[in-house]
Amino acid sequence: MAEGELFLHPSSTRAATGSVTFTVTNHGTIHHEFVIVSGDPTGTKGEEPGQVSEENHVGGADGPEIGDIAPGQAKTLIVNLPPGTYTAMCNLPGHYTGGMHFTFAVS
Repeated sequence: MAEGELFLHPSSTRAATGSVTFTVTNHGTIHHEFVIVSGDPTGTKGEEPGQVSEENHVGGADGPEIGDIAPGQAKTLIVNLPPGTYTAMCNLPGHYTGGMHFTFAVS
């Protein structure tokens, strides 16, 4: 999957239940992150202005994520996901609302 200013393009929007591997490459010129929540956080408020809520963060408040992806860098995240609908996103202030998110289904 690729991200940059301000996009997040998935290679797939479906995954099988269980261990799912995300390799995220930052093709942009600024830092980004990669967070997964269950459901759709659109319209919620996060901890800082310009963020959405991470209340349904996969794995709880300290769940797995990629906290910093430098320009040109690729990082991998492996998570165990039960069936459901999820949102993957960059939740740095203004990035979600700028379009850096997508939903995907696990079945």
